[in-house]
Amino acid sequence: MRGTSPPQLPLFAPSVVRSARRARPGGRADLHVHSYWSDGAQSPETLVRRASGRLDVLAVTDHDEIRGALDAREFARERPELRVEVVVGEEISTRNGHLLGLFLEETVPPGLSALATIERIHAQNGLAVVAHPFHPMNVRERGARCLTDLAAELPIDAIEVVNNAGYFSWLYDGLAALRNVEWALPVTGGSDAHDAWYVGSGVTRFEGHRVEDLRRALAGGRTLAQVRWRWTADKAPRHLAIQLRSLLRFTVILARRQPRPRVWRLLTTAVATVARQRALTIPPATSMRPELP
Repeated sequence: MRGTSPPQLPLFAPSVVRSARRARPGGRADLHVHSYWSDGAQSPETLVRRASGRLDVLAVTDHDEIRGALDAREFARERPELRVEVVVGEEISTRNGHLLGLFLEETVPPGLSALATIERIHAQNGLAVVAHPFHPMNVRERGARCLTDLAAELPIDAIEVVNNAGYFSWLYDGLAALRNVEWALPVTGGSDAHDAWYVGSGVTRFEGHRVEDLRRALAGGRTLAQVRWRWTADKAPRHLAIQLRSLLRFTVILARRQPRPRVWRLLTTAVATVARQRALTIPPATSMRPELP
């Protein structure tokens, strides 16, 4: 009598299995969000309110800046009814590309090598995460090796395999997940939100609901990354407007950090003019913005 063969795992699981809630951990964290302390659009407080009811944990990760994250953490602690905990983070511009520093208390300066940056993150008992490793805008110093070439050599704590930055994110995320077969790093997911509209569209799933549960899951490699968003044609106009605004703000940050040729100075002046005109057309309460670093 022929023996019963063991069940085979299908290559492409049915959609009902992929979407089954009980197959995923309960906690949700968006570990890559920007406020107006760098190139985001809204205040840290607005981001926390947006996360309420959608997330358990929010990491504010402005470019080379943690003041927005500190504000968000204080705001969340003063309003426990929102049921959101905040991780202080920073998207750090290293010579080799962008790294997310999580669980920070002090700013890590930009312009260091990836190794030196990771050492400073770890000195604060923080975690170092490679941000959007295959995104074409992952800026690095000319001639420097990129983080994807260094990943096997560096003491990295995790890799971002879900970054919901745009319509082609699925391609970059797929490449990151594929390469992580080689690196075997814990994974994270984040929206890379530069507007509150996107908050929670990319998440890290973990067992539990508290910040300490998230950290424990990351340390143990027990996280999942998930996209909670559909890129449809009707989203395109708003998305493009947000991306243009973010690009202009990021250009100003770069121009102030490192002097550029005359064309950069002209662009900076134009952006500042547009910002002043916009400030005259909106109520004072919503026009308050901190000085760009």
